[in-house]
This record gives sequence, C-alpha cells and structure tokens, in this order.
Amino acid sequence: MLVHDFLRESAERTPDAVAILEPGASATYGVVNARANRVAHTLIGVGVRRGDRVVLAMDDGVESVACYFGAMKAGAVAVPLPPGPHNDRLARAVADCRPTAAIVNPATAHDAVAREALAALPTVFVTKVPDGAGLSAPFGAWSVASAEAPETEPGLRLIDLDLAAIIYTSGSTGQPRGAMLSHLNIRSNTESIVEYLHLTAADRVMCVL
Repeated sequence: MLVHDFLRESAERTPDAVAILEPGASATYGVVNARANRVAHTLIGVGVRRGDRVVLAMDDGVESVACYFGAMKAGAVAVPLPPGPHNDRLARAVADCRPTAAIVNPATAHDAVAREALAALPTVFVTKVPDGAGLSAPFGAWSVASAEAPETEPGLRLIDLDLAAIIYTSGSTGQPRGAMLSHLNIRSNTESIVEYLHLTAADRVMCVL
C-alpha cells in the first residue's frame, strides 16, 4: 500500500465525496486524483523517473495536494518546501537533494535567492502563469505543460520501501536536514493517527502546517 493508493482508492470508492476544503473552493476525491494523475504524467513526460526528487514550493490548497500525490504517482520523491521569499531552506535543500524538477508558485520563481538555486534544475514549472510569458528556460508555465496530460493512472510499479517524501527541518538549531520518509513510514504514521484519534470519513481535519 503506497501513500497515493489511499487517494486512488478513495477516488474509486467515493469519487464525489469532498476531499479538500480551502478558502472559497473545494475539491472531491475524484477531482484531486485526476489532477494528481495529470501531474504524474506531466512529470514523467519531462524525464522524471523513479526515485528522482521533485521540489514543491506552492501555496497550500488543492493544487499543492495534487502535486504532492502526483509526484509520488510518477515514482518520484516529493520535497515540499515553504513558498516565496519566506523560504530560507529552498536553496540549501536544492543543493542537498538535487531535484530533477520543481513546481513552484510565482512568488518563489521571482525570489532572487530561490530563482538562482532553481535555475540549475532541468525543469521548473511555475503555477498561475497562463501562457509562460516572461519566463525563460528552465522555467515554464505549469498550465501549458500539463494542458494535454491524461487523467488516467500512470500505473508505475513501486514498493512501500521506496522513498515518498523528504521533509526538511526548520534549521532552528543548525542547518536544515532532510528527513527521508518511505511510503511505509508515512502509511504507518497515518494509520497510527487515524487509530488513536478514532477518525472516520465523517470527520474534518484542519491542516495548518
């Protein structure tokens, strides 16, 4: 059982159930899973392979969740980082984990320090940029790159010992370090939380991380 299998199974079982609520919008499991599949196919299309790192520096919401699961569906390792000029970890994280691709918001793409670090990557997608105007390689518009991507499951074969995510520490007592989490790590942690909080499909959980 892989992390993104939870999303896929929920989309198959209850596609119209609400998965995410954000200010002014919501998305069902079916929608989030379809968008995650598009992310996966787009990343695979630019050469992302099993075990590659994909940096995600985006605003919280449906799009960032779809990209998180989509990176895993592509067989990659999701590396979520705070977006914009508040991200003092991005440059070091990029140098440390050597990502193959990144999906970032405009604030991150236009931050001088982040932009310099990201410029060394083969591919950097920028969200909320309709046509890519004003961007130059390796930066490109996410909307353009993902426009024709299919919503079907990529169907890559992975195992639960494969890395799912690298989470960088805040660096409050030293340099940020990347905690390497396998699919099994995250699944076990999730199952433990669900069990001791007695969570069901009727509950709502606020995420403020």
